[in-house]
Amino acid sequence: MDYDESPRRRGYSYRSRAPEPNAAEGTGRLDEKGNLAVSAKLERGTIEKGPGSFTLEASVVDQNRQSVSGRSTFVVHPASLYVGLRSAKAVVREKEKAPIDVIAAAIDGSSVSAKVDIAVVEQKWKTKAEQAPDGTWSTKWEAVETEIARCSVTTANDPKPCDVTPPRAGYFLVRATANDPEGRTATTVIDLYVYGTGQVSW
Repeated sequence: MDYDESPRRRGYSYRSRAPEPNAAEGTGRLDEKGNLAVSAKLERGTIEKGPGSFTLEASVVDQNRQSVSGRSTFVVHPASLYVGLRSAKAVVREKEKAPIDVIAAAIDGSSVSAKVDIAVVEQKWKTKAEQAPDGTWSTKWEAVETEIARCSVTTANDPKPCDVTPPRAGYFLVRATANDPEGRTATTVIDLYVYGTGQVSW
């Protein structure tokens, strides 16, 4: 099952997708207490800029060649903080101010101070014809983004405002990014629908 983000088919579909490669694999010997410490550099592959889910699988074989296996799944966060965005309205009129509240929080939910950069981009979709090696043609959707506004805030215990004014009707994304003390990036995106003069397709 895969997620299709094209404008006509947003949602989950059962189209096949290449599996993610193993982050690491190997063998080892248990110590006298039956433990084995393993380490691996976790790369999220094609997963978007959010938390990633990893599964650790192991099989143990005894002297009689009998084996027992187990697995455990855990979450890896992209950074030590997350950015929160809140819009008073999900749908606004063109040239109308759209108030956006911004806050940053640690993984445990506590508020933290961080510099957050917010970009508002207009997103449009276009189709592109592609020819496969066997000569057949298919249509692919491509997103085209145009930045229309930007602001920066430093968060505190209470949300900080970042007001944007969409210049025309369309579909917009409010994208916020912040870096934790280790330089890792956290990204949050919300939708903003704008109506007004002119034709627009959501």
